[in-house]
Amino acid sequence: MSEAQITLEQHAALEAEAKRSQIRQSIARDAGDVASLLGTTSDAVALTFFGLAQMAAQLSTANSLAEVRAATEPFATLSADFLAKVASGEVVLPFEVKGTDAVLAEIEQRATAVSSALQEA
Repeated sequence: MSEAQITLEQHAALEAEAKRSQIRQSIARDAGDVASLLGTTSDAVALTFFGLAQMAAQLSTANSLAEVRAATEPFATLSADFLAKVASGEVVLPFEVKGTDAVLAEIEQRATAVSSALQEA
């Protein structure tokens, strides 16, 4: 086999990269550029952390079921509206499309790679 020929594995890798590039172009066109996506991700994380922190602070001092319900009410209301949109299909979450196993594998791989880089620094 000459150097000009590619293996099946190389061909598959090239096809996968082309598909990934096409998907990323579609995302940029339809959902926003990388900076916009990062901004939305940042907002989502901040909202989630704020809600969790607020709820944890209130739950830590709750002495009754009524106080527990009061602590969870603001985030429960927000969550209920969002979950209803997901259930109706109005909102589709990327992890649902990609599959939980694939998303968890990505998280594990990237977290380990980042941790390795930090340990080597």
